[in-house]
Amino acid sequence: MKNVKFLSMMMLVVVMALVTACSKDDDGGGNGSIVGSWVQRGDHSDSVERYIFNGDGTCSLYADYGSSEPGRYSTKYGTYSVNGSSLSINYTKKVSAYNGQVTETTISESKTYTFAINDNKLLLTREGRSNPDTYIRE
Repeated sequence: MKNVKFLSMMMLVVVMALVTACSKDDDGGGNGSIVGSWVQRGDHSDSVERYIFNGDGTCSLYADYGSSEPGRYSTKYGTYSVNGSSLSINYTKKVSAYNGQVTETTISESKTYTFAINDNKLLLTREGRSNPDTYIRE
């Protein structure tokens, strides 16, 4: 009877280990995934640009213009799709603030990029440009 109980417990442990080891990783947050938050800080200023790509295909782009334009920021909201190394973003809403005035507008803006992810760096090359912008995973 002890052997049966012991074997049953061991089988349960093995099954639990296999179930957790083989579960699907839903967050997409691995180094090769674009899902997550990516930030670019200005080289010679305190400006910040931040992309957030969600696992459900939605995204946002936040820009804080820093001391070059104090009190000015904007956030664009939309959807994105990835096809190989191509990233397409379709923005549908923009919220802007400048000197305390906040405005929300409906927009229709599409951007296409070639992208690569290396060592937690997102390299985005806008269509028609040759040099990529570099963003760091947060």
